[in-house]
Amino acid sequence: MEASGATSDNFFVNMGVYLLLITAFVVFIITLLLLRKIKKIQAKVLAIISNTKKKMFWNNTIRSITISYIETCFMFGV
Repeated sequence: MEASGATSDNFFVNMGVYLLLITAFVVFIITLLLLRKIKKIQAKVLAIISNTKKKMFWNNTIRSITISYIETCFMFGV
């Protein structure tokens, strides 16, 4: 990982942690939506989905990604 950090010009290296977290969250949601079809555990899954919807703060996620992008732009002098 020689080309990592603020001096890297690769977007995916600089935003890797965020991309990994977003990917994990999407996989989690897709798994829950698929499990929702199983009648035996449907009530539990619907409760998890409901709690996740209540606890999610998309505004903070977007704000965090935006701040990181702005910092990356400043480091590159764009």
